[in-house]
Amino acid sequence: SVAKEAAGATLLFYRDSLNATVSVHRLGESLFLKVGGKTDASNGIDMGTQVLSAHIPLLLHPDPKRVLVIGLGSGVTLGHAGRYPVSTLHCAEIDEAVIAAARFFGDYNYDIHHDPRTRIFAADGRNVLLASPERYDVIISEPSNPWMSGLANLFTREFYALAKRRLAPGGVMCQWLQLYGIFPSDAKLMLKTFHDAFPYVSVWSSVPGDLLLVGSMAPQTTSVARLRERMANPAVRDALATVKVDRPELLLQLFWLGNREVEQLTQDIFWLHEDDQPSVEFSAPRSLYAAGAFQLNYDGIERFKSAPGAIAPDYDPSLENGEFLRSLAELWAAREELDKEQQAYERLVALDPLAADAWMRLGQVSLRARQPLRAEAALERAVALRPQDAEACRLLARLRWQQGLPDDAQRLYEQ
Repeated sequence: SVAKEAAGATLLFYRDSLNATVSVHRLGESLFLKVGGKTDASNGIDMGTQVLSAHIPLLLHPDPKRVLVIGLGSGVTLGHAGRYPVSTLHCAEIDEAVIAAARFFGDYNYDIHHDPRTRIFAADGRNVLLASPERYDVIISEPSNPWMSGLANLFTREFYALAKRRLAPGGVMCQWLQLYGIFPSDAKLMLKTFHDAFPYVSVWSSVPGDLLLVGSMAPQTTSVARLRERMANPAVRDALATVKVDRPELLLQLFWLGNREVEQLTQDIFWLHEDDQPSVEFSAPRSLYAAGAFQLNYDGIERFKSAPGAIAPDYDPSLENGEFLRSLAELWAAREELDKEQQAYERLVALDPLAADAWMRLGQVSLRARQPLRAEAALERAVALRPQDAEACRLLARLRWQQGLPDDAQRLYEQ
């Protein structure tokens, strides 16, 4: 929605580089970076992917010290990697204009340009992997969409082979993958190609339209206890709080697939995405106009979703108490997933039927989901439990007016 309103935004930065036109715009509180006319980063819902692209692989590695990010964008991923006690923060960004533009996101990337551990190479990511002798504990690849010309080669078997050669023993790689504007067969092809390179894979949902693939040469396991210890670092905890996942139990809700599920999902794909046959570069642009591609991908992959215990064996579902459910609802709200937010509040009121605030929140989310009858029932409970709740009275009054019951509406407004 921010991109659609760009015409009314303030232009903060503009440069025609050798690769593309790069610009930064502000619209109210929204800040967004456009490359070639396409929004590539923002401080809106994009933050989920930009932030978690750093945190998930760094939390899964036992002791990361050297990090490489391919694709700077807003610099948020690199900045969040810097919240950990790492010694090296390298980034490969092909466009010098993007490097300059990312400075406008200093409030969100922790002014990563000025971090003494940071070195940003104005160079192609594959060339950096090919020519550099460096070895990294974590490599994060977050390029633009594969339908952009020339970018499909950052999703190929050969690219992952290069990345593996630059991983230190025990290293992990994180690859961003979109679910919107791409055919299901192409999404599965890229999953298959990544898993072919890395025998052990976990798949995480950073926002509803994006997946994060984490690959390694050794099995991936973690624990709630280990995550809690790592997330106790105030810099890490506060950074994760920006996307509502500052507790291990919340982060683990975003784990979707392990090895077995990826193999089941991709069992009908019999080839790999390769440099000499970069089929996605040609099919992905056609999928931009395919109706319903995102929902097909999202629903199809979610069917295979695994439980948090598959990657963190000490995860205990019985500890999902009221405090957890409130935080979980806030997480789904931040991701704009109305149905899951609603389900979290339904679980909460089932657990604590006297929680007036939970009934009110359930009424609010039901209104946003355009379910007036469910909203009415929830708001009635909220008002009955806490008659002095002005917001619950106001919402129920408006609903009564819309139902053609002006006397009831007036009574509630007076209340």
